[in-house]
Amino acid sequence: MKDSMLIKITAFFWDIFCLNIIFMISNVALIVVLLFIIFHWMTLPFYVIGLFLFMLSMKALFLTIKRRNQVEENSILKQYISAYFEEFRQTAVCMIYYLLSALILGLGYISILFMNINQPVLTSAYLLLFMLLYVHFIFGVLIRVNFVIDMKGTLRLGLYCISKYPSKCLIILGITWLAILLIQLIPEVLFLGVIPFSGYIIVKTTIKVFEELNMILIDKKEISNSEFIKKDIH
Repeated sequence: MKDSMLIKITAFFWDIFCLNIIFMISNVALIVVLLFIIFHWMTLPFYVIGLFLFMLSMKALFLTIKRRNQVEENSILKQYISAYFEEFRQTAVCMIYYLLSALILGLGYISILFMNINQPVLTSAYLLLFMLLYVHFIFGVLIRVNFVIDMKGTLRLGLYCISKYPSKCLIILGITWLAILLIQLIPEVLFLGVIPFSGYIIVKTTIKVFEELNMILIDKKEISNSEFIKKDIH
């Protein structure tokens, strides 16, 4: 029994380690931009491209983690590549929406700084909007991991999740801030898999949310069958 548990724990951390390597390789563009390109309005397109690829990788990471918990026989690299390109076009459209929303918020906040408007309330409002957008993004990725769904359905379900499960929103924010704090205090944890591990916790803590959401959608028919289909295990 103890040997079996030890094997499972070892396999889990090995998966996290492998996922971290694959995730970092798929985000080499963002890493290069952050390390070697100084942030400026002229270099903003490089940051946008890097961030866009990072957002696509988040969907692949979450989907791989979900499927890894269900089917462990397949190669983790093959699972990640399959997850990355699955529904690529629709996912890319959704990520562009989130990216444009973040850019608009960022430009609005920068304009306030340039105008020297000292309004703590306005600054707090922008911070709250950024946090809501981030949580909606995480829920949006999880929605696309659990359902075959179009962008309109993703946005609607994301808002529903935020209003219906505020405790999960706090958990997502808490895990994110803890991961950022760990990276700042101990940068080495970034190479040990803090991002995939955080993703694993988020996926695990929201499993029941999407099981319940699936039942709600079926019972109340809040979204037509043409807009969502429960994903099968591949």
